[in-house]
Amino acid sequence: KYRIVWEKSVIASEKSYKIYRESNQADVYLEIGTVNPDESGVFVDPSSAPDILSHRYKISYIDSCGNESEWSDFHQTMHLSANMSISNDVNLIWSEYKGIAFPAYEIYRGDQPDSMKLLTQVPSTVTAYKDSDPPLGIIWYQIGMSNPAGCNPEKKAGIDFSSSRSNMEQVQNTSMPEVIFENKPFIMYPNPAET
Repeated sequence: KYRIVWEKSVIASEKSYKIYRESNQADVYLEIGTVNPDESGVFVDPSSAPDILSHRYKISYIDSCGNESEWSDFHQTMHLSANMSISNDVNLIWSEYKGIAFPAYEIYRGDQPDSMKLLTQVPSTVTAYKDSDPPLGIIWYQIGMSNPAGCNPEKKAGIDFSSSRSNMEQVQNTSMPEVIFENKPFIMYPNPAET
């Protein structure tokens, strides 16, 4: 699920925070939750679907007189899609993170969701990448970005919220490498093949 994180302001009159998500119509936002000021500045969107699409969020606060502040600027999450090409490359395409400026996207790869390692970085102006040397077997991918200014909703030591990551995508590389036999290539066809 998507987790919305913000640093609380120092306004003493804040009585609650409202979280909004863009509906199925552009620029139409619906309230999806409220957070009390004595709770951390973290809200998990229970109806989000990170494996299907990205979402845009805004927040506001309610003061002690019941007045609502202006909504924040939106932040948009990343959504990653991955597919295996006929030439055994993995094509990664993702929606851009919007809301802050940052220098680079981080591309992670691993054979398990809990063993992701940084594969490479690309400029934040790029939203596609071709992994031309994927390992055999099941491969997981994920895209990340880091907030250069950091983000600490607790104002104390704890979880690092200064980065954001996309959904994870899985592909399976079942291809066979080219084999040379008597100075002539030996090629399995089709590659990859189904059994």
